[in-house]
Amino acid sequence: MQPDARQWSVQIEAALEQYLPVATAPGAEQLNAAVRYSVFSGGKRMRPILALAASSLIGGDVMHALRIGSAIELLHTASLILDDLPSMDNSAQRRGRPSTHIQFNEGVAVLAAMALLNQTYALLADCPHGRRLVQLACECIGHSGMVAGQTIDLVQPPGERIEIRHEHYLKTTALFRLAMLAPVLAAHGSKEDRDALADYGVCAGMAYQLVDDAHDLEADTKRDGDWDGLTPARLRENATLWVDRAKQVLNARFKDHPQTRQLGAFADWLVAGAQIAKAANQGTA
Repeated sequence: MQPDARQWSVQIEAALEQYLPVATAPGAEQLNAAVRYSVFSGGKRMRPILALAASSLIGGDVMHALRIGSAIELLHTASLILDDLPSMDNSAQRRGRPSTHIQFNEGVAVLAAMALLNQTYALLADCPHGRRLVQLACECIGHSGMVAGQTIDLVQPPGERIEIRHEHYLKTTALFRLAMLAPVLAAHGSKEDRDALADYGVCAGMAYQLVDDAHDLEADTKRDGDWDGLTPARLRENATLWVDRAKQVLNARFKDHPQTRQLGAFADWLVAGAQIAKAANQGTA
């Protein structure tokens, strides 16, 4: 991970602790336990890191970026809780531990996800341009983003997703795009800055998921080594092309900014990290 990411990690963890939704009603202790269990479970905090990097590129306020990055991390955590449910991906483990619905129960897990989603909106609404940030989050979560991506996951066999890869990857690309775009909007960044960083987020998300699919294909013993002609090597080649595009977008807009090199290296790390993490521990994002 890049130096800025290491420097920011302490701030991110402190911000997540500060912004964690905590119920005060007697009898809601299990909700609080499930929320904390899910948020502080060893995630790489990629999305808050991207939010801080985007803010740094355009000279934004670090406290606003931390609030936005925390909001997006809570949103991401909510999505993982829901993804793991028996009615979705039916995953018993997340990051080497029992999934939230296993550790608690399905009802508490769903309610924990709802608490995190609502806290996401509250945090974004309290930032500059809060109304627009909440709208962006809703677009990211809803029928144009994560909900559509999860539906495709549920109903399309892996091989058939190749033809609709952009849509299948909405769960990742929508959040990466939001992490890059929201801090710039809050900092009154120009349309050109917003467009460039949103494009970077999409490119980085595509690269990350292509490598993830390559690993899934290698682990899929029910197929004969490819998905409709795409091999793991080809998927990784495509991931490299998306990383190259991400770097080109940054250089075209922010060529002389020191953070540009860091974000370019971060895109490389995302692809390498996706393969290493997936191989070592299913679902570590």
